[in-house]
Amino acid sequence: MQVHIYDMEPLAQGSQVPPQYLNVDAETGVGARINAGMCLLSPDPALLELIRQEVDASRELSRISECSRVVDGVFEGRWRPSWTPEEDGLTRAVCKWRSSTPWTHLGSVWNYEVMQAANYFPGLEPEAQDREELDFKQAAVYHFSGADKPTWWVWEIRWRDYTIPDICYYIREEHARDDPRGFMATATGEWLTAYQEMEAHARDAWQLDILELVGWSNEAPKSRGKRTHKQSFLEDCEAVQGLEVQMEKRAKSTEVHHVAVLVAT
Repeated sequence: MQVHIYDMEPLAQGSQVPPQYLNVDAETGVGARINAGMCLLSPDPALLELIRQEVDASRELSRISECSRVVDGVFEGRWRPSWTPEEDGLTRAVCKWRSSTPWTHLGSVWNYEVMQAANYFPGLEPEAQDREELDFKQAAVYHFSGADKPTWWVWEIRWRDYTIPDICYYIREEHARDDPRGFMATATGEWLTAYQEMEAHARDAWQLDILELVGWSNEAPKSRGKRTHKQSFLEDCEAVQGLEVQMEKRAKSTEVHHVAVLVAT
């Protein structure tokens, strides 16, 4: 798994995370955390129950503002509220109660973070370099970081009749400068293709409509619609048709080995 610690040496793929990297400051309650967007964990119901007891809803463990106060007595120490309390809780619980179990850095092959290349932790070596130099076809697992999740596009496909090539074209143009190799568009297209396969199976085998299950009726999700110039891209039919041809050729000539991790958030 990825671990981004700016005052420590970055780790190579397959390296164990030194325990001292994850120490919590006894005064401030600040500690490094494992990026839990992509983890491989052994089931541990007892540990899960311990975590549930520590992160009781009555405690304000999420960062509400920059002035959020430190909380005492969490995992028998101080806790600085953060934007990612689930990562803090998981990291501290494993370090405290499963200290003999080491964390291992997955590297970009098994945890390829899909985000703007220009914003991917510039200067972090060898981690950033590992991602930048990786042949995209080698990525085994996509980890969509930040606000650009592919799940939003599922609604567009269902209710506005957009196609996957439409969406890939828009993403490629939208991020032409900060993602020049077009990885965000490619990864989103493959994720959506995998989702459509899952959706068709759920409909045929289980008579289940995935979008109805998650509460996405034909009304637009409230968090969507922030890109006001999206429509102009999607209506460029000539460019979209050309991209469709390219994708069809690619699909016929390339066997895709990527794994799409479908997460409903």
